[in-house]
Amino acid sequence: MFPSVKSRHALRLAEGISEIAAFPACHPRYGEAFGLAVVAEKEHDRAGIVRDLTRRIDPLWICAGINFVDSLPRNDVGKILRGRLAESVAHECMPKFRE
Repeated sequence: MFPSVKSRHALRLAEGISEIAAFPACHPRYGEAFGLAVVAEKEHDRAGIVRDLTRRIDPLWICAGINFVDSLPRNDVGKILRGRLAESVAHECMPKFRE
């Protein structure tokens, strides 16, 4: 389950984030979920970003984890490759938050 467009917009507004993308993931208890890949701005601490994102995630959506990455994989026209992103950061069921 992916967050709604409104929820994804709220996540993009979180302070300290250069880029963010949701990708399909699984959750050990709930099954279908989503994960987040975050490219953080260098001057922001990751714990603060995780707190801000956690506050912004709609409780109806199940987030399997928040992962910090150096960059988001993109194709030739700049579209985020969510499948590749999921493969690179989601190993089976992710722990709640991974750095």
